Order: sequence, then C-alpha cells, then structure tokens
Amino acid sequence: MVDDNQKQRLKEAIIRVIVFFDLFDYPLTSYEIWQYLDQPVTLLEIKDILDYGLSEVEEKNGFYFLVSRSQILLTRQERHHFSAAKFKLAYRATRLFRIIPFVEMIAVSNIIGSHNLRDESDIDLFIVASPERLWLTRLFCTGLAKILGWRPTAKTKRNRICLSFYISSDALKLESLKLGQDDFYFNYWLVGLVPIYNKNKTYSRLIAENDWLKNYLPNWSGFKLSIDKKDEFKINNPGILSKLERRTMDWQLKIMPPSLKSLINIDTRVRVNNQIIKLYLVDRRREFSEKFSRRLNQILNK
Repeated sequence: MVDDNQKQRLKEAIIRVIVFFDLFDYPLTSYEIWQYLDQPVTLLEIKDILDYGLSEVEEKNGFYFLVSRSQILLTRQERHHFSAAKFKLAYRATRLFRIIPFVEMIAVSNIIGSHNLRDESDIDLFIVASPERLWLTRLFCTGLAKILGWRPTAKTKRNRICLSFYISSDALKLESLKLGQDDFYFNYWLVGLVPIYNKNKTYSRLIAENDWLKNYLPNWSGFKLSIDKKDEFKINNPGILSKLERRTMDWQLKIMPPSLKSLINIDTRVRVNNQIIKLYLVDRRREFSEKFSRRLNQILNK
C-alpha cells in the first residue's frame, strides 16, 4: 500500500520526467514515463497516478505533456518522420563503415526520446572501436565521410554524418563523462543510443559496464540484456598495427583545429587519449540542466 508521502514523491518524480522531456518538445506515453523514472515502481502505479490526474499535466491520445503544451504532439509526429529519413542515411553510412575491421559498434546518438530528431539536424554516430585501434578507426571513418561529402560544414548540417565520439571497446564505462550526479541529460543520452551495427555483443557489454544507470533509471528495460561470455571479444594487437595506431594518433592531433586542441581534457567537451575521442566544441548539458531546474521549480512551487 502506497502512503500519502510515497504518492507525493511519485507524483513529483513523474512531473520531473515530463518537464525534462518537455525541454525537447517530446510528450510521453505512460510506459515511457515509467522507463525514464528515477524510482523503482510498477507501470500500474504510474497509470494510477496519471489516471487520477495531475493538475500540471494534460493527456491526449495516450500522450502526457505539461498544461498548454499540446502543440508538441504534432512536433513528435513530425520528428518521427524526419528521423525515419535520417536513419536510412545512417544505415547507408554504416554499410560502408562496417567494412573497417576495427569497428565494433555504431549507434545513432544524441536522441532524447525515441526518433526525436529535428529536420535541420545532422546525424550523430557513436562508434566503438577495437582496443588500440581507436585512431585508425577514426582515420578511416572520417576519411571516407570526407571523400563522400557526408561531413557537416559551417553552412550545411542537415542530414550530414557527424563523427565526434569514439570509444575503445576495452573502456566502455562512461560514468566519468558525467557532469555530476544530476546530469540527467547524459543518463538519457546513454539509454537513448540506437545500435545499428553491433559486433561481438558490444552493445550488451556497454550496458553491463554502465550498470550504475540502475541507480537513476531502475525501470529501463535495457538492463535485461545478457552477455554470452564465450562470445566476448578477444584482444589481438599485431605490432605493426599498434605502431600505425600511435603514428595515426600523433598525426591527427597535429592537424586538429586549434579550437578543439585548446580544449583537450580541460573538461568533458573534448576528451582525447587512446581510449576515447570526444570532440564537442559546445556541450549544452549545463544549459539544459539550468533550464530544467528553473522550469521544475516554477511548476512545483505554483
């Protein structure tokens, strides 16, 4: 039996989820609210609260959103259409990148909510490479994308392939990239990865390595993935390739734009070593966190 205090905490948790996704114009189903909740409850408990009614929340066609925000229903529908087209382009790029023997996994990333991509946006790919082959993988992927005219430019980003995040498959734990305990964006970014190429059960290993997510999203169904130990990837690093890896890293760092080079490893925007390449000039997580806190306080303190 849920007491009044527990019910109130659950109501506030539901509102937190709805407010956060409202920042990205994304209404939620009851199932999505349950998956993204930070409390281990049943879907039935969520539905009971939603059916009873929350004064801050409206419902239409099975979607829940903040009062007076019904316009985001159409936004979600439109973006689903845009995303379908972008995923076709992502699969086309992946058919080429998967030829590179060092590529272990490719996922479409930077999706907060399912298929929630803007028409004008580029397509972010998150790539996992074999150990000690990170920089060779980036060289081949970015080189092919450059030759084929797929990379974003200052003038053109729509439907271009953005390749700014690579990690090694022996460094799958990503908690150190969080800005802090309240980095909700990173939690949702990680569970929002959509694998479109997955070798050696890399995606399952990624989720297993990041089981700290259970503390924040205990209801998320992705934790049910299992790993068959006999299929784990075996590291094999011939000497000549390791030498090429080191030289490739040195060369790529040498030609890296000064704007990125000046930010290397001073914070989470640009991380560079032999296990991670993360090249984001702009990281809006703090901005989203501040907007979320202001909006949530406005709603809860009415």
